[in-house]
Amino acid sequence: MRSRKLLCLPWLLLCLLLCACGKTQELRRDGLSLWYSESDPAAAALAALAEQYNETVDRELLPVTLRALPGEDSLAALQSGAMPDLLLCSHGEALVLAREGLLRDVSGALAEDATSCRDGLLPDDPALGRSVLPLGGAVQLLCLADASQPPRDLDALLRLAAAYGRDTGLPCLAVDAFAPLYRQLLLQRDAAFHPLRDGVRPNAAEIEAYNLIAGAAYDHGLLLTEQCALPLVRDGLLPCAVVDSAALPGLETEGCALLPLPGIETGGDYVSDLRCLAVTAREGRAGRSLTAFLDWLLTPEHLDTIAQSAGLVPIHAGAAGDGSPLSAALLDVGSRFALYPADDEPEYREKREAFEAEIREALARLA
Repeated sequence: MRSRKLLCLPWLLLCLLLCACGKTQELRRDGLSLWYSESDPAAAALAALAEQYNETVDRELLPVTLRALPGEDSLAALQSGAMPDLLLCSHGEALVLAREGLLRDVSGALAEDATSCRDGLLPDDPALGRSVLPLGGAVQLLCLADASQPPRDLDALLRLAAAYGRDTGLPCLAVDAFAPLYRQLLLQRDAAFHPLRDGVRPNAAEIEAYNLIAGAAYDHGLLLTEQCALPLVRDGLLPCAVVDSAALPGLETEGCALLPLPGIETGGDYVSDLRCLAVTAREGRAGRSLTAFLDWLLTPEHLDTIAQSAGLVPIHAGAAGDGSPLSAALLDVGSRFALYPADDEPEYREKREAFEAEIREALARLA
């Protein structure tokens, strides 16, 4: 009896190993993992498309599994060492991953049109279209109650707000976010971004840009609000606003006009928050499944869906839009200007939120 038990032992061990291998294979085939921040403007549209893909995916391929990350910092979720196959993030965050060697070039396996970006878009980034797949860019737009005489540039807009406040005692302008507006003012002066720094004298461009914003607040022409300002213009409460495009989908725009920011020369740099898919799947992982999903996703139809749903400037040639005022304004930006991803600048990426809080606090004291 003892010898029979000993003979059975190797078979038992083999069965256990086979079961373990089966579980490992099951874990490896649980899905093509896609992580995204809940606050990302492209998150809802991307998640909806992933669910649509899963309804028709071949059973031999992995479905897409979604994980929503709290907060805005996608990179923080990777500090534990866990890595998804795909990560929705900013272009600046993707550059950090690329420098750390955490991205995978999939361009050779994808259809050619899936990796083609609009001409002139970030030509200095070799990862773009290879391991970093852009979806679109969030930008600021000018919202006007009367578009018959738009200001010639941003300087004129802020001076107009200050003059209006002095003459009427009423606000003229609201700004959804001051950090990108300040960055655009500096960009047009060929100056780099720096936060407000104690003990460091700002340069002439910083002083001029900051004083334009501060002057509008001091003269009561600037309304500070935490909400999207478009409804204030649409409902006749303000003449104009600088609004974030990603906050506009779903809002009624009748009664106001949406235009690109004034004063940027055709072909000039337009501050943008470029949203991308970073390919973080390790080599050999989910090859056919990864290729199949990306080829399906990165088509003009689906990229248009993401851009329209998220309020992004389309960055692939052939974008059609949906005919809405928002879509028309974003297509105009995309056709005339070069998107400048300010988030690529480490200082802007790391200190933008602190700068936003500090300048709002300072402006509130002036108003």
